[in-house]
Amino acid sequence: MRTDKTPSSAIVKDLNVPYQTLDGVYDKTRTFSLLTKKMAAIVKKSLKEGSVCYLVDGAVSEDLCAKALIKSVKGAEVWEGVSKVGYALTKMGVATDYYTSVSAYDIYDFQRFSFPLVIYDLDSRLLAQEWKIRLSKIIGEEEKVSLYIDKRVKTLKLYEIDREDKFDYSTVLAITEPPLKDKSHFDFYDLMEILRILRSPNGCPWD
Repeated sequence: MRTDKTPSSAIVKDLNVPYQTLDGVYDKTRTFSLLTKKMAAIVKKSLKEGSVCYLVDGAVSEDLCAKALIKSVKGAEVWEGVSKVGYALTKMGVATDYYTSVSAYDIYDFQRFSFPLVIYDLDSRLLAQEWKIRLSKIIGEEEKVSLYIDKRVKTLKLYEIDREDKFDYSTVLAITEPPLKDKSHFDFYDLMEILRILRSPNGCPWD
């Protein structure tokens, strides 16, 4: 199991079957970039002794280690679970099929995105601090965000997200796009929108 610190892990415990948790890997890994590699290596090593079922909390497609195993283990079978991102968005009242979702552990590979932006696996204050710094440079620290934490939805400003104290594997951060006139930070796509407005029939006569 990726972790036994989630409610779903109780099901496995009730079955009284032997299992190994990868929680200890978190404590021994200093960088997020190495975490996935270490977890996948442990699962692959277990495969030498026979069949292995790697269990995650949520959707398989949202787990970095699971995705790495699917690519590298020939004949791997997948039984998909319930998306943590989809569940959190429903609780937040965000109804859309189009969004960017990224694991909190993918912070160093995070480059491009479109709104809404959804960050899942935000399971520690340290990760929240890292994302606060990263996103402040892109959208500004005063931007309002939604945080699904401790089975509740909170609306707060970006600079406040690391002040919470109940982070776990179900915590999700969601950011919807503010109106153009309310933005404090802009990108190339905002420039394109400004040009579209200026060149529209009701835009600037000096376009």
